[in-house]
Amino acid sequence: MTINGVIYSVGDDMSAFDKREKGYVRVGVRLALIEAVSWQPLPAQGWS
Repeated sequence: MTINGVIYSVGDDMSAFDKREKGYVRVGVRLALIEAVSWQPLPAQGWS
């Protein structure tokens, strides 16, 4: 399955993000499964 999304930095403290996004379950996605489809490449660092 393919979905469109936006990747952006949220910093180290995810508590505010989790509070705002109630009802969602955060899951890890392997970098190999993410493909940039714009002119801007994915960041080389910052993935955990």
